[in-house]
Amino acid sequence: CKNIDTSLITDLTGFFIPFSKEPNEFFEGISDWNVSNVESFRQCFAYCKNFNQPLFKNTSNGKDFSMMLFDCVSFNQPINLETSNGEAFYGMFANCSSLNQKIYLDFSKAQNIDSVFHNCTSLKNIPDNYSSKLQSLQETKQKAEEEKQRIEQEKKNTRKQRIIKNVLGAYEMYLSYEELLDRIYKRANSIRVRINGLKAEKKSFENEKRNLEAYEKCIETIENRHTNKDTKALIGVYKSFVDLETLIAFLGKRKRDTDKLLQEQGLSFDIDFERRSHKTN
Repeated sequence: CKNIDTSLITDLTGFFIPFSKEPNEFFEGISDWNVSNVESFRQCFAYCKNFNQPLFKNTSNGKDFSMMLFDCVSFNQPINLETSNGEAFYGMFANCSSLNQKIYLDFSKAQNIDSVFHNCTSLKNIPDNYSSKLQSLQETKQKAEEEKQRIEQEKKNTRKQRIIKNVLGAYEMYLSYEELLDRIYKRANSIRVRINGLKAEKKSFENEKRNLEAYEKCIETIENRHTNKDTKALIGVYKSFVDLETLIAFLGKRKRDTDKLLQEQGLSFDIDFERRSHKTN
């Protein structure tokens, strides 16, 4: 691995995995590589069980060092990598069971440093900055989880309040509906009383009878559609009663004119008819 131009390489992810069974001599010269543009060293030497060479010198541009030396069981070199821009260090030296050297790493921008030294059974001193950073990240993660739960609870409370508001609104609409229905029934009774007092010529009577049947059909519709969404329909029915009253007034005037004409001729004209009663609440 000597005399290789790596100045343009930006990603060394899993670079040596295909050579994981090569002897240690295969990796000689690695420390002289120019890796100044490399951002990812993820799994760079993973599974290279024989690897035990000094590491790269300039890794200042690196962001991902996750599992860089995972399962390198023979590796035992001093570690002084430039990791000031590093964000991911998960399992960086996991299973490096021979590692027992001083370690200098910058974790200041790290977002994930879980299991960095997992199963490093020979390592006696874990860097202090690692322990403090790990605790800080765990606390941050815990706070983020608590905040997430708080937001979820607020959403649940908001949904609950919305449901309650909708139920109350529906109940108020129902009361308005009942009030409107009561007014319609009262007006219906008033109209029926006035209709029962009418006597007119047969043609006018038949017209009025049809209007009465239409009215009774409307009442049946009201009883069959006792739901909030039919409020607009009820208002339409209510308006039709006003038109019916206008018709009644017209028929009443026509009856009086007819009676007057008959009296002048010395005649009388009287028609009795039955009205179907409508039970109201």
